[in-house]
Amino acid sequence: MNQPPLAAALLLALCVPLAGQHNDTAEREIQRHLRDENWAKAQAKLEAWTAARPDDGRGWFLLAYALGQQGELKRAVEVGTKAATFAPSRGNALYNVACMQTRLGELDAAMASLHESRQAGFLDIDLAETDPDLEPLRGREDFPSPPRLEYDEFRAPNGVVIGYHVDVPADYDADSSYPTVVAFAPGNWKRRAADWMRTELFGREPNQAGLIVVTVVAPDRGWHTHPAHHALEALVRRVRRDYAVAPGRIAAFGLGQGARPATTYLRMSKRVFDTLITIGTTAWGTWKDTELARFRDQHIVEIFGSQDEHAQRQSERIATVFAESGFDYRQVIVPDSGPTAEGLRGAALLDLLAAQLRGDAPALGR
Repeated sequence: MNQPPLAAALLLALCVPLAGQHNDTAEREIQRHLRDENWAKAQAKLEAWTAARPDDGRGWFLLAYALGQQGELKRAVEVGTKAATFAPSRGNALYNVACMQTRLGELDAAMASLHESRQAGFLDIDLAETDPDLEPLRGREDFPSPPRLEYDEFRAPNGVVIGYHVDVPADYDADSSYPTVVAFAPGNWKRRAADWMRTELFGREPNQAGLIVVTVVAPDRGWHTHPAHHALEALVRRVRRDYAVAPGRIAAFGLGQGARPATTYLRMSKRVFDTLITIGTTAWGTWKDTELARFRDQHIVEIFGSQDEHAQRQSERIATVFAESGFDYRQVIVPDSGPTAEGLRGAALLDLLAAQLRGDAPALGR
């Protein structure tokens, strides 16, 4: 948190409007001070904001952030802990609390906060492994770091380079055909987040699910650029050529922030994807009802942890619109799990993904 460029999740938290009307003068002033890194003025405005709106978790998160940037660490921990009581802010807030506790020398407490932030959905692994604030933690055995893995590089005709890894079933037969997903990593969609996805989400055991999983790493300029769109489509064509992909199209899959590019590419690349599967996301928040008609001929599955009430509430509007329009939409609820659906890992997740694509989904869900 101290000096490195803001991670995608933190930048999003700083830029998304606070509670209240979008043209609120105080909100515009807060956003301007944050963009200008005028932390003292931002703090003053946020003190007034949170006093008037004590139930706005993002306001508490931003106040804690401004306090931490000015070195008011103990108060920043207190305010950040308050921000963590609100589901939308919990992951980001706990990560910042871990940074501030580390700077205070409270290393055991910081490690606990860091682990809690992961469970709450803060999965920007790249930031955690480069953030100077967490340097004292990174040498410890309990630091949550996935193993470093290898990726192939695909250079598209337009020059965009995408890192990717193809995981085939243990009994892979080139003369057969397999349902396939393209998996977008959480966090900032980069390499270390992809490492986490491959090892912690999909598991380290051989793939027995009869499913091809293509894990992709965002190019240097990220996913939300027009050249990246064409490069990803070219990569999928390469995968179709080189592997026994089942006839038809391929599913876009994403957890948390990874659902944002997955959702976008489902719309942009209908020649490639006809199915979207997400875990614990609020990626639909910026879509207007009229825009949702673009997904009429596609299949959408949203997976939530039973304790992730915030994401489920955010999807109520989407579920209603899709149901009223007769879209192919379903939700899967994972018992005893939070925003990362931690009760669904490894073989259980791969089996569920394969079943959704084959149309023979297991009993889990609704």
